Amino acid sequence: MSEHLDKILADLRTEALAEVLPPGAGQARRTVRRRRGMAASAGAVLTVVVILSGIALAGERPPHGPAPLAPSGSAPVPMPPQPDPVQSARMDAARQALGDPEKQPWVMATTGVVTSDYANHINDMPADDYVLSVYCAGPGSVEVVVKAGNYGDQRLASGTVACSERPVPGRLAVTQPVHGYLRVFLTGDEEAAGRAQFSFKFARAGE
Repeated sequence: MSEHLDKILADLRTEALAEVLPPGAGQARRTVRRRRGMAASAGAVLTVVVILSGIALAGERPPHGPAPLAPSGSAPVPMPPQPDPVQSARMDAARQALGDPEKQPWVMATTGVVTSDYANHINDMPADDYVLSVYCAGPGSVEVVVKAGNYGDQRLASGTVACSERPVPGRLAVTQPVHGYLRVFLTGDEEAAGRAQFSFKFARAGE
């Protein structure tokens, strides 16, 4: 055991004896003052500890109110564009102009929007005489050219069809020389391209 520890134990024994064996009046006053000083020191230490503990608790206190929600990071889903009612009405007019195939049979038919360079390659067209009916719903006019085969410049028919909100058919006589391909070209003018709707059908001549 070290000398320092021996000295501390000896001092404690001396203080313990002083408390058990009543000393003289002077010694008693010094003992009381010493105890008051020790109590005051202990109280100061305790106050400091309590204050420091309060600071620590205040630092750990959660913030008032709920925590803000973190952004999800997902972008809003864009809404699909609404159809143009004018174009929808023109498309319906062009389709209805084709008629009922049960009453007015056709070999083939198609619909679409007028452009400046539309081309349709039609295969398995039997050799025969046909009537090509072209309808254009909207403004402007459309140039129509029918060519034989899958390539080449042999023209079978050509003409111009005027467009209107209530389409009136432009009719072209077409003779398909052999069974196979033929091509239909539609070229809309500046007014029709992108705004007018078209439809056309091939029906056998005499039907």
